[in-house]
Amino acid sequence: MHTPITVPAATGLPNTVPPVVESLLRIHSDRPIDERRSEIRHPYSKLIELLPIDKRTLRSIGDPITVVGKELSVGGIGFYHHEVIPYRYLLVPVSQGKIDAWLLTRIRWCRFLKPGWYESGGQFVRKITELPEIIE
Repeated sequence: MHTPITVPAATGLPNTVPPVVESLLRIHSDRPIDERRSEIRHPYSKLIELLPIDKRTLRSIGDPITVVGKELSVGGIGFYHHEVIPYRYLLVPVSQGKIDAWLLTRIRWCRFLKPGWYESGGQFVRKITELPEIIE
């Protein structure tokens, strides 16, 4: 069972990643976090189940990983996790009640915080609406 990022029911999923994420930000924008980065990041403290994926075949290459969301931006996601993630690409589920699409996400960095806690950031690469049957 994949825990998706939810999109409002009134918003259709567009064909490009940024509008999908902008829809997500409308729900979870209590207050922007001002930083030196070019994109404003918005708090997103939800559990998310990410799926390790082979970028070329779009087939699962590992068990789902449950992470704690930290923040969202138009271009990516930040999250906390308990162990080092040995994969470069993950699928982030996006939903309007059921999983409607996945965002192929490239892990850009990982930082050790303290024993049992890491923080990572990923960049959204593209939206995927159909996956091979190996994904349950």
